[in-house]
Amino acid sequence: MSPAKFVRSERRRRARARVSSTLALAMAVGLQMPAAAVAPVYHGSPDLLKASVRTTAVVEGARPAWSPDGRFMAYVDHEFGTVRERELATGATRCLTCHVPGGQFWRVHYTAAGDLLLGGRGAAADPSTPVSVAERLLHLEWYWMPRNAEAQPFPLHLNVFEGIAVARHSDWIAWTATPFHHGQDGQRSAMWIARLRVDGKVAVLEDRRQVLEWPSPDSGVVPPTDFVAEDPDRRLPKALPDFGIEAQDFIEGGKGDGTPPAAIVFYAFAPDRRGLAQPYQGLEIYRLDLRAGRVQRQTDNDEYDEAEGVTPDGRFVVVESDHDTGLSNAALDLYALRLDGTGRHLRRLTYATAQPGSEATNPVISPDGRSMLHELHSADGTSSIQLTTFVR
Repeated sequence: MSPAKFVRSERRRRARARVSSTLALAMAVGLQMPAAAVAPVYHGSPDLLKASVRTTAVVEGARPAWSPDGRFMAYVDHEFGTVRERELATGATRCLTCHVPGGQFWRVHYTAAGDLLLGGRGAAADPSTPVSVAERLLHLEWYWMPRNAEAQPFPLHLNVFEGIAVARHSDWIAWTATPFHHGQDGQRSAMWIARLRVDGKVAVLEDRRQVLEWPSPDSGVVPPTDFVAEDPDRRLPKALPDFGIEAQDFIEGGKGDGTPPAAIVFYAFAPDRRGLAQPYQGLEIYRLDLRAGRVQRQTDNDEYDEAEGVTPDGRFVVVESDHDTGLSNAALDLYALRLDGTGRHLRRLTYATAQPGSEATNPVISPDGRSMLHELHSADGTSSIQLTTFVR
């Protein structure tokens, strides 16, 4: 999420923080933990450029994630709040982090084994202290936690830019380190992957390897030098180097022998042809082949295109874009993009921006490729999670 989106989402966070304690307590009622989930048999996802879509509201909240079997959804009730899990068929909801002292979480993922990866503030953070741009973009702390919601989150000692990508069917994750993280001079960021190994109540990242330096010599991208973040509290360095790539999702295609997935889809800041002063207004999508080390650009335009969820077959990615509004990242809807490198196949999936002040963000695709969860931000500052079904 860009700094501009952060400013808007901070206003939404304050509005959602007024949710009554009675409702929060009701949502915290515990449920019996289901048996270990088994991933569904995958039959291929529909053609997102042709499928009809049907959307319904699910629950107030943000940052949805699918369980490996597609039965459950994890999400945060508000920005830097608690993590909850909802069974989609019944609506039964339980709190996953209410037992964590001082827990303030903003991102959640399921691992392939069905456990949780949590990104948020440390236990020592003061809940009354506003979240700075620097903390959100550069200093989220990451934890592994068993799904039984009884153990405390185990720190992974991972400091990244923005979020992480988590493989569906293996133990691999990917993230980006900026010059701020790895102590390098200059303006290059680095993308890393590692395997998550769990031993009882302990988790470690093994086989770490750098897979990309950005801008890479053959990318044709010149890093901006004058990007000033929209941070009224000045908690971020005035001049930012090009820290802006984020590993968003894997294209699987693994060999089943512990090797990494086939590719990573990521975005990068790329100043557009109009010479806009804010590089995040020219966001482009790329694909990194992890075996060949080759980068293929997927979009090349003057729009804001942020890759999000990849379909299980690797044919499509759902994109946050201002393709029809032309308002940069101030008004976003979701689009399906074919990952063939042409950038021509872009099909609109949501029409949130038809309502002034509303937008759709953070889509994730179901394990069978037939559904999508995403956020709907409304002009009144509320955020709800929507379920879209792709109908052949």
